[in-house]
Amino acid sequence: MAEVSIDNRVDVTVSLGTQPISTASFDSAAFLAETTDAAFPQQYKVYSSLKELTTDGFLTTSAAYKFAALAFGGNFPVKSVYVVKWGSTGVSPALTPVQALTKLLEVTQVPYYVGCSSHTDANVTALAAFCESSYRMLVNSTQQAGVLVPATTTDIGSVLQDAAYDHVITIYNAGADSAYAEGGIVGAMAAITAGVSTLEDKTMKGVTVDNLDSTQRSSLDSKNVAYYVTIAGVNSVFNSKVASGQFLDTIIFKDWLKARLGESIYGLLKRESDLGRKVSYDNAGFTKSLI
Repeated sequence: MAEVSIDNRVDVTVSLGTQPISTASFDSAAFLAETTDAAFPQQYKVYSSLKELTTDGFLTTSAAYKFAALAFGGNFPVKSVYVVKWGSTGVSPALTPVQALTKLLEVTQVPYYVGCSSHTDANVTALAAFCESSYRMLVNSTQQAGVLVPATTTDIGSVLQDAAYDHVITIYNAGADSAYAEGGIVGAMAAITAGVSTLEDKTMKGVTVDNLDSTQRSSLDSKNVAYYVTIAGVNSVFNSKVASGQFLDTIIFKDWLKARLGESIYGLLKRESDLGRKVSYDNAGFTKSLI
């Protein structure tokens, strides 16, 4: 027996409020590479594996390769690395690291972690100030002897601590300027959901540990500089604080929460607007779901 379609009696229309909005990522990194170290013609390029850098002609001795090797090779590896050119050779106009990062973020907001091939105080402090204002996390390593001396106040650890930045973490490594140990921080944290774990006690695969005496460790502790040493036969990160003294994972979760709240609120505004409505400034508007 033939049935009559319900559509003959009831007209149902399902209206989708809007397309899903983009959400912030916390599992990708940008590495600012001097032009002589970047093996491609464009301003930046995205890599999803270390093999892709090798295929593109990056030498294993290059800063970008060393950073990416640690970021991709960690226990909680990065999803992608944006290699971004800065400098004067082959770049028109010449770009500082901050200018190069600014140009990248005008195109994409994806990278959260930021590393740089230069560890000079000028470039690190400029990037730290920029990352503070743009809610990115600058990862930096230093081999400055001054960070190991309690009485020294002009080292990069002390300078960043005085600025009380939340968005830069510095780790001491005796071979920092050639090893780029900061890539190990990314490889140890990037794949972890914000707020569920800490960098403290993490093993950074591929990073060489340092032999530090109690005075040197005390100096690093007091200046909010992380370090990587062996304890009970295993290699571990200690004092994993950003320059302000907060622990790294606390700031990552803070940024994640800020991003998700902003996305939820705008998602609500967008859905209501697409449906020909608005979020009213009354009790009815206050009770609307953000989901």
